[in-house]
Amino acid sequence: MKRWRLVSTFAITLALLTGCAALHEKPGEWIFQPTDRTWGGYGAADGMHDTWIEFDSRLTGQRTRPHGLWLPAEPRPGVRPQEAPVML
Repeated sequence: MKRWRLVSTFAITLALLTGCAALHEKPGEWIFQPTDRTWGGYGAADGMHDTWIEFDSRLTGQRTRPHGLWLPAEPRPGVRPQEAPVML
């Protein structure tokens, strides 16, 4: 009986560690982070605009301005602009 508990505790611990590691790594892959290597010098950033999003932080209570790049989507028939997908 003790051996069964030891094996199941080890398996649960391993599963939790694997899940936590995946949750730590995946957001970095999902979020687009443009660099010179990303663009490859081919002008893929043409049409992008610098955007500063101003808001009051609930955490610090101060005004903050994160930076972003905005590339407007081309209009598609039957899709209203407010329903167009956005990639962060």
